[in-house]
Amino acid sequence: MQAQSQNALALYEQGMKYYGAGNYDEAVSCFHEAAELGNAEAQYRLGKMYTVGDKVKQDWKEVAKWYRRAAEQGHIEAQETMAHI
Repeated sequence: MQAQSQNALALYEQGMKYYGAGNYDEAVSCFHEAAELGNAEAQYRLGKMYTVGDKVKQDWKEVAKWYRRAAEQGHIEAQETMAHI
């Protein structure tokens, strides 16, 4: 489990680097991989991206999916967001 968590964190961090460099396809790919591995930050970021259509098509099913997963792990911002949607 520790290795999976470290891999998810590395993927999330790589996604942030891609995002900052404007390589959005790679960023979204990394965020999805990290989120599927259980990284709450990646899950929350995807929720935000799908909410406003930031580099992805706006998709309310994806919004709920990713915010819920992050909130279930105790991610405060995701929990607050879920209370309002």
